[in-house]
Amino acid sequence: MLTGAASRLEFDAVAGHWRLKIEATQHVTVATVLVWEGTKPTGNDPAGTYTKVAGCDPASTLTIEAL
Repeated sequence: MLTGAASRLEFDAVAGHWRLKIEATQHVTVATVLVWEGTKPTGNDPAGTYTKVAGCDPASTLTIEAL
């Protein structure tokens, strides 16, 4: 990943849900672009299925597995 882009997994204590955010950097403009963002509404563990709320990737859900 280049400047500014990152993948983030965080717990939003105010909303009470997990949020997964995936970004990419465009090579020509060096702009950071949101690829996929989703939430998992329940549980203390970040593992599980996230439902898309924004982004340009067509996948409606992503699953994170526990190690």
